Amino acid sequence: MYILNTSFMVTPDVHARWYDFVTSKFIPRLQREEWEKLYFSRVLSDRKEDHYTYSLMIHLPDIPAYRKYTEELFDEYLEIAVPLFADKVFYLHSLMKKIDL
Repeated sequence: MYILNTSFMVTPDVHARWYDFVTSKFIPRLQREEWEKLYFSRVLSDRKEDHYTYSLMIHLPDIPAYRKYTEELFDEYLEIAVPLFADKVFYLHSLMKKIDL
């Protein structure tokens, strides 16, 4: 089992439009894949920040599922998001392997 985390840092001037796009288009598209678990959350900080930070975590069964996300599904996101938001949204993928305790 793998956990894929995509972190997004979003500037305030595009936040409302980006949030609407992600919650009404991108996440529903991911949910159609029927992965085991998908979480979308806001990252909170005790420091004053000039952006919003979100985390999208998906439990993936294997590396082919990871490749499908990064090479197909996230490319769909980028095709729409880059022209709309340009450098106002920064993202970073982290892949983790679950260790059973």
